Amino acid sequence: MAKFALKANRIESCLRTLKKRLSSLTLRLNAEAATKMKAGQYDSVKELMDVGTSISKFSLAVDELTEIWRVVSEDAAKKVEALGIGTVGNAGRTTAKQLCIPALKTVVARGGAAKTEEIISDLAPGGILSLSDADLALTRRKNEPRWHAALERAHKQCERRGWIEARPDGVWSITPLGRKFVAA
Repeated sequence: MAKFALKANRIESCLRTLKKRLSSLTLRLNAEAATKMKAGQYDSVKELMDVGTSISKFSLAVDELTEIWRVVSEDAAKKVEALGIGTVGNAGRTTAKQLCIPALKTVVARGGAAKTEEIISDLAPGGILSLSDADLALTRRKNEPRWHAALERAHKQCERRGWIEARPDGVWSITPLGRKFVAA
C-alpha cells in the first residue's frame, strides 16, 4: 500500500508565518510613513500608503487562502482515509487534529471550560479514546505519554481556529464558534 504525505500542518505553519511577516512589514511601513509625515514629505507618505493598501489586500487574500487550505486538506485527508491509503509520519499515533473534537466535546460536557488535566482524565485509556501503544509511549523530554503532548498541540490548534479562548492559564474555554464546530 502506498503512503501519502499531505503535510497540512506544515503548509498552515507557512501561511501563519507569512501573516506574521506581513504584519511586521505593515508596522515598519506605518513607522516610516509617520517619520515622513513629520518631515513634511507628503508625496512619500502617499506612496507608502499605496504600498500599505496593497499589503493589506494581500494579507486578506492570505486569510482566504488559509481557510481554503483548511477545507481542502480536511477533505483530502478524509478521502485518503476512505481509500485506505496510509499516511506518512504518525507511526500509529493519534494526531493533535484527531484529539480536537473529543477534547472539545469533553469541554462542553464539563460546562464550557476545563483544565487540561480534567480533559486528560476524561479521555484517558478506558475513557473516550482508544489509544495505541505508540500514543501511550513516554516522551523523552517530559516523560509523559505522547498523546498528552498531542493534546497540548490540539489546544494550540483549537485556539488558532477560534474554537477556544486564548487564556494564559491554559484552561480550555469553548467559544460560540467552538460549540458550532462540535455540533456539526
